[in-house]
Amino acid sequence: MPEPAPEPAFTPPMPVRHQLSNGMGIAVVERRGAPIVSFALVLRAGAVADPEDLPGLASFTAQMLMEGTEGRTSLEIANAAEFIGARISSDARREYTLLSSETLTKHWPTALELIADLVKRPTFPEHELERVRREHLTDLRRGKDDPTIVAERLIAGLVFSKDSGYGHYILGTEASASALTRQDLQQLFQGVYTPGRATLVVVGDTNLEEVTEQAQDLFGDWSGNGAGYIPRTVDDTNGSTPATTIYLVDQPGAAQSVIRALQPTIPRNHPDYFGLTLVNYVFGGQFSARLNQNLRQDKGYSYGYQSSVHWYQGTSLVSAGGSVQTEVTKESVQETLKEFREIQGDRPITEEELSAAKAGILQGYPASFERSGMVLNHLIQLLVFDLPDDYFQSVGPGITAVSLKDVHRVAAERIQTDKLQLLVVGDREKIEPGLRELGIPMVLLDADGARIG
Repeated sequence: MPEPAPEPAFTPPMPVRHQLSNGMGIAVVERRGAPIVSFALVLRAGAVADPEDLPGLASFTAQMLMEGTEGRTSLEIANAAEFIGARISSDARREYTLLSSETLTKHWPTALELIADLVKRPTFPEHELERVRREHLTDLRRGKDDPTIVAERLIAGLVFSKDSGYGHYILGTEASASALTRQDLQQLFQGVYTPGRATLVVVGDTNLEEVTEQAQDLFGDWSGNGAGYIPRTVDDTNGSTPATTIYLVDQPGAAQSVIRALQPTIPRNHPDYFGLTLVNYVFGGQFSARLNQNLRQDKGYSYGYQSSVHWYQGTSLVSAGGSVQTEVTKESVQETLKEFREIQGDRPITEEELSAAKAGILQGYPASFERSGMVLNHLIQLLVFDLPDDYFQSVGPGITAVSLKDVHRVAAERIQTDKLQLLVVGDREKIEPGLRELGIPMVLLDADGARIG
């Protein structure tokens, strides 16, 4: 019986680039074989552009782009996208804003024209603003009844300073949503939505020449220099992270408690990126990782307990946790703290764990480029973090080169067991006594993150 043929070597794509005379960038990866084009207009400012007194403004502004332009109503925009079978989305992330779509090759110029209309000629109609505001306020209020949503809203404020652009919930608060005006939207739009901040990223059944021709026709007359917009600094923590503290939010009657253990960490472009990626993989980055094996498989406290790193240009964020049964909230916090101490050095990563982590990451890497939309997401990260165009080729060697000594050093230096911020959202009456037995300072918060007492 013949030996199976070796798997073909994976060659990651590399974008080709161009820049229009107005400063707008273009990055293209050509993928023939399927008549599909995925693309996004990426603007290098997101929630970090929010004024301190109007958190959520960037997100609201992005959402309002879909509600009317000088030549189209919101219904006409929706109908035009539906007619070509495209879904156009517009949303602000922490450090960038994204207008994106995926459609058949024959329709992609039409979809691109729609996006050009949105970013060049939005009108922010007052009647649509009030409707979107009502819907947004309803969503914010409804979210207060969901412990997981409450936790997600409060995470950033426990690690980052409020005035940094990183320390608030991206979608804002009821107060900010109620207060923002059409003038606020226009002011942020004029400062952020400029060609010099924008890059058109395209993946699929086209090439740089075709994309450049389309972009020149649609965006060549786009102007604006963002005068008056002052970017936030990425020096975003308070300088000294407080000692480990429990922040408890009451959710009366909650069947489960939501736990998040949080700490600041290195920027995305730090030399220890690959090392911390491997540490996180072993710690809680996949099903068989230590956290899930302990709190799900061994203890049965949770259906899923993970960790992740939210990478930013400046200080990034480590988050670990999950939902646990109310009656074992104290024990779950104890086990979480124990796992942090062990990964830091009490039970160092083994050679077997490191080898499995490398294999898991490297074997799964080619699959993350299978579809055009997946390649697009990779390119967006390459753009946002100012990574070199050949970065994808460096991932395999970079992961492979990390030694056991390296991960031990990274875990010891980057895991901060004495400065973890522990957020617990659950039924206070049932869980507070046990949590206080841990002897960790406790702060009571309401669902908006305001201190109680």
